[in-house]
Order: sequence, then structure tokens, then C-alpha cells
Amino acid sequence: MLHKKDMFGYAIVGLIVALFVVGLLGGSNVLNILPSSNYGYPAATPSVLLTATPTNGTAPLNVSFSVAVSGLYSSVTSVEWFFGNNVTGSTTGVNTTYIYKVAGTYTAHAVVTTTSSLYGNSTYPSNNVTISVFTGYAVTFTESGLASGTGWNVTLNNVTHSSTTGTITFTEVNGTYSYTVANVTGYTVTPSVGNVTVNGKAVVVNVTFTPVVTPSKYTVTFMESGLASGTSWSVTLSGKTQSSTTGTITFTEVNGTYSYTVANVSGYTVSPLSGSVTVNGKAVAANVTFTPVVTPSKYTVTFTESGLASGTSWSVTLSGKTQSSTTGTITFTEVNGTYSYTVANVSGYTVSPLSGSVPVNGTNASVSVTFKSTTTTTATSSSTIILALTAIVIIAAIIIVVVAITRKKKTSEEGEEEETEETETEETPSEEEKPGNGGEEEQPSETSETDTTTTEQKE
Repeated sequence: MLHKKDMFGYAIVGLIVALFVVGLLGGSNVLNILPSSNYGYPAATPSVLLTATPTNGTAPLNVSFSVAVSGLYSSVTSVEWFFGNNVTGSTTGVNTTYIYKVAGTYTAHAVVTTTSSLYGNSTYPSNNVTISVFTGYAVTFTESGLASGTGWNVTLNNVTHSSTTGTITFTEVNGTYSYTVANVTGYTVTPSVGNVTVNGKAVVVNVTFTPVVTPSKYTVTFMESGLASGTSWSVTLSGKTQSSTTGTITFTEVNGTYSYTVANVSGYTVSPLSGSVTVNGKAVAANVTFTPVVTPSKYTVTFTESGLASGTSWSVTLSGKTQSSTTGTITFTEVNGTYSYTVANVSGYTVSPLSGSVPVNGTNASVSVTFKSTTTTTATSSSTIILALTAIVIIAAIIIVVVAITRKKKTSEEGEEEETEETETEETPSEEEKPGNGGEEEQPSETSETDTTTTEQKE
């Protein structure tokens, strides 16, 4: 047999099951009438949460209100709004707005009427929300200079307002605020930034837009002459460079004075290389002349040596350029002019000329260089001395031989004289033996002369 306590428990469970069944059969609002409480079972009554945005600001302050209902109910049938200034309102929805036009502090709240199968029609109050409304003063920006209907905007205290009319107005409480006026294409604006102070009264800030006048532009044309057809050239005018393979290069500039530079072109000289042009209300032209660079003819300057042993290295410096050779010639190539030269010394030789200058005047030039061996000169001197000594010796020998011969001849002559005398002594007859006539007496004398002649021939 069931006790009363048990019967009550079963009745509660049966009620809950019945409510779920009704919800499944009758619609989705059944879940709204069984919200969960902090303890995991359905709350007994609904609760109402009121929110407002913003909760402070300057009058007039437009505030949005909203209520959120939680708990056991089927639907919200109406909301009574109390704005804290003896003004009320009623809606069937959960949202509304209200404008506070007078500064002050207001306490707002709402009362929500709901209906449910469990409780029927019931009212539930919300929480209170405080709204602070301050006295605001107009800060008006007034523009001048813009074309009618041109849009412009101002940012004041991080709030931006735009307009296509002549004014933009903010409302601010007392204080100092920074502002920025946005640029408008085709205009300059003054002031573009600044500060505005609100002190118990409205403030006006005048903004002036000035149209940007685009100055007239004129052509600056550089015209070249002298370049081969199709040759590229370039001009830099006021930091801007343009190139062309035609006869002209054109810039566009406003009035003013501009410097320019014409780039060098290989194989040409250019005049003028640089300068300035003045633009003063009309087009300007500048002539540029390119002149081909003529390469001067070159001629050979040949140094020919003599006297060096074959294969001996020698060198010449002509106008600062040095060349060496082990052959008999050294050749340079120069244009017309006069050039100084130096021939380097070679060990064991003297050189002539050691230095000098050579003119080049439309023809090849040559210089002869003579080297003389210092070793050969010494040997020649020694040979000369030896020859001289030999000659002296020979001469001395000849003198000795002559002296010896002379002495021998003298001795021979003396001996022959003695023999002659002896012969004459032997052959001379006595007085008695001499012939009687004169012809026989002269015969011995002829013989003596013959002997003398023979002796002389021997000698």
C-alpha cells in the first residue's frame, strides 16, 4: 500500500512527464517554460535583465533599451518601460529607444508581462540601469571654398561626421578636443588639424578650402644634329632622363628654370654638354650638336741599334712608354708630335745617343743607336802596347844587327887592307926587277883596282 509521501513524489514526476508530452505535441515553446536553475531542475519563476546602450553622453542622448527574459514562461505579451524621468512607454517587443533631451542622471527599468500554462499571465520587474546625460554644446565646423555638393568630413574626439552641405555639427560637454579635417581632392584645407575648447557655450570652427590651381605646362625640346641615324642619345632635365633614337627629346615643364645634362655618346663630342633652360609662358627649344671624334693618324718611331752582341737585351723609353728587345730594332707608334726618349745602358757597352727627342710629322721616324763594347777597347789598347813593345824590340834588334854588321865590315876591311898590303909587298919587284918602260910599271896598279872592286862587291 503506497504512503502519501510516495504518492506525492509520483504525482510530481507524472506532472513533469505530462508537460514534456504537451510540449512535444503543442510546439517548441515548452522548452521556454522549463529553464534550468542553478540546481539542475526547472526554475520556479522567470527573471528579467534590462540593458541600455549608451549609458552616458550629451543631451540629446539616444539610448537603446532591451530586455531578456529567462525562466518558466511561454511568451512575453508586453513590456512597460520606465525611463527614470516620469516618462513611460509600452511595447509588445523586448526592444525600444528613448532620447534624453535634458541633462541629468536617470534610473530606468522595465516590467515584463508573460504568459505560461503553469502560471498564466504574470508580471516580472527588471533590474535598474543608470543613464547619465550631460549638458552638451554645439561644435560647428563651417566650410568655405568647396564646390556645391562636394562631400567633406571632420573627426572630433574620435567621432567622424560627414556632410555635403556647408556645416558639420558635434555636441560636446565642456572640455578640449582635437579635430582633423580630411583632405578633399583638388583642394588644400586650412586648418587641417587643431584643437577646440568647449566652455559653457557653442563653438564655431571655420574651415577654408582653396582650389588647387594646376599651372600651365610647356614643352622643352632638345634637338640634336650630327649623330648617325638611329644612334641613341639622352638628356637629363631637372632630374628626369629621357632617351631617343630620333632627332628630338621633349619634356613638359611649368614655368621655371631647369638645369640639364646631355649624356656623352661614344665616338662623338657634344656641345653643350650641360646648361639650363628657362620656361616662361611658352615652349622652349635647345640645340645640341654632336661632332664625330676624328682619330689622328699614327706613325712608327723605330730605334735601330748597332754594336750589341746578338741576342743582347736593350730597351728604349719614348714619352713615358718603355719597350725592350733582343733584336736590332724597337718600334713605337705615335701621332704627330715631338717625343723625348732615353736609351737604357747595357752592361759592358757605351751607348750613343743616350737620350734625345724625335719629331713625328706625318711620316715614320727612325733613330740610330750605337753601342760600343768597353771590353774591346781595353783589349785594343793592350794589343797596341804589345805591338809598340814588339816594334821597339825589333828596332833594337835591327840596331844591334846593324851595329854588329858595321863592326864586322870594319874589321873585314881592316883585315883586307892588311892582306892587300902584304900582297903588294910580296908582289912589288925590287928596283932591279922593274921593267924598263912606263907601260909595265902601270900594270900592277890596274890589278889593285880590280881587287878593290871585288872586295867592295863582296861587302
